[in-house]
Amino acid sequence: MDTLAYGSTAPTPWATPLIYPQAAWYAALCLFALCAVVLAIRATAMIAAGNYEKLAEEFHPKGAIEELEEEISDLERR
Repeated sequence: MDTLAYGSTAPTPWATPLIYPQAAWYAALCLFALCAVVLAIRATAMIAAGNYEKLAEEFHPKGAIEELEEEISDLERR
């Protein structure tokens, strides 16, 4: 809202109004938040239903040992 109120522009020779890139950034942020909420609700429903196999299949949460193995193999490749 401040961008519109002040008429802010980019400090470039084109002086693009900042509302355009900020609007695109805000739209992407809202889309990300919506996807995150939908996935969180879906995972919570799977946990509540006791469907742990499907949860592991779709979201594949990694354990500490699996994370450590990945880091060690990455370190060896360097």
